[in-house]
Amino acid sequence: MKTIAVLLLLLDFAGPTVAQQPEQNKFSWTISFETYYLYDFNKPASKQLPGFLYSHSKNNQFSINYALLDVHYIDSSMHVNLGLISGDYSQRNYSVEPETYRHLFEANIGFQIWNRLWIDAGIMSSHIGLESAITYDNLTLTHSIMAHNSPFYETGIKLSYSTGNWILAFLILNGWQNINDNNNNKAIGAQVQWKPSDKLLLNSSSFIGDGTNLPDSLSVTRYFHDFYFTYSLTNEISLAGTYDIGIQQKSQGASDYYTWWGSALVLKYKFNNNLSVSARGEYFDDKNQVIVKTATLDGFQVSGLSINLDYLAKGNILLRLEAKHLNSKDNLFQKDKSLTDSCNMLISSIAVKL
Repeated sequence: MKTIAVLLLLLDFAGPTVAQQPEQNKFSWTISFETYYLYDFNKPASKQLPGFLYSHSKNNQFSINYALLDVHYIDSSMHVNLGLISGDYSQRNYSVEPETYRHLFEANIGFQIWNRLWIDAGIMSSHIGLESAITYDNLTLTHSIMAHNSPFYETGIKLSYSTGNWILAFLILNGWQNINDNNNNKAIGAQVQWKPSDKLLLNSSSFIGDGTNLPDSLSVTRYFHDFYFTYSLTNEISLAGTYDIGIQQKSQGASDYYTWWGSALVLKYKFNNNLSVSARGEYFDDKNQVIVKTATLDGFQVSGLSINLDYLAKGNILLRLEAKHLNSKDNLFQKDKSLTDSCNMLISSIAVKL
């Protein structure tokens, strides 16, 4: 409650300053909110979607995916970000964190140590992946399976440099999406982003280090690479694609590895500035159950198709409707009180970003 009170004081301070002396104001704030209704035609008895889906996870009930308050301080040589979040996204994604951290979306500070060279430290959005935790910013209503099962956030130090069309970053992290560190091992990450034109963006992100957050005696090394691109074919048509691959030691000190991979492709068509439609095809292969534990013969091998319709009202209210089909090699989806190999869902949401 004390943290919320401080944030409200900052907002109270920042608001009048914007109106009276905008050139001197260094504070800003963002409110992001999404409420949704999801219907799974399998009618799972638990009213919950499988554990490998970390947002929009409740069936046949109106719910809140996220409610985020983000406060920022920015000047020419420093920035500070503090965000508090609640909802289904944080309930699942932060379930392994201590209670103290479960509502921290971000808490970081950055300094410019040389021309265009910055150092940031704290809890930050992940350098991995095309999709944001805040679905308002994404091409589709729901996250891809790849996004669900790679980091949304990370904790550590980031050194970044930008020049022209390039962004370069190097990171030292506690591990694979964790705030609380259960061992002495640290991970490293890297990101290279190139935007040769206004139409094309290419991104390469990597991770090397402990991926399990288990005690030192049980930790193993994980190697992971994420590649994605975005491309605007015309003013109306845009395309985005992503490919992930990871390998991990079978046990500590082992010379053999498990492998998993995933890919997704999204096509978007804008009818006008307010109305658009997007379609996504995706596949995730983790038959060795490194990321998703299934205890089944063929592990986690799931494909998906989805299509969603978006309408942007009043400039910042996003109305969305998505139809989604997932199919698995094994029976992973709850149907009534039994299991089946597929599911069909219809999801609607209202998202706002202020």
